[in-house]
Amino acid sequence: MSVKSSNIKPSRSKQQSKPFIKPKKKKQEITRNISQDNINKDVQRAEQRTEAEQRTEAEQRAEAEQRAEAEQRAEAEQRAEAEQRAEAEQRAEAEQRAEAEQ
Repeated sequence: MSVKSSNIKPSRSKQQSKPFIKPKKKKQEITRNISQDNINKDVQRAEQRTEAEQRTEAEQRAEAEQRAEAEQRAEAEQRAEAEQRAEAEQRAEAEQRAEAEQ
């Protein structure tokens, strides 16, 4: 019997002995990956800047609200003091009239 060479399969050891060669990336693909990395970094920096700006704006708004509340409290206290003075003056005038009538 003759054995045809096409029927002969290489043994597993010969198949495994071939080292795996990683295909090389094309220059365009490498450049594209670097460009995408740079874009991603730029986006990340922009997001961080935006977050910092938002934090700063929120702090400024909070400070402005606190100042406005303090001003409102001060105005309310001044109005209350003015009302108390006016009431005291009215009582004093009423007492003087009452004494004058007697």
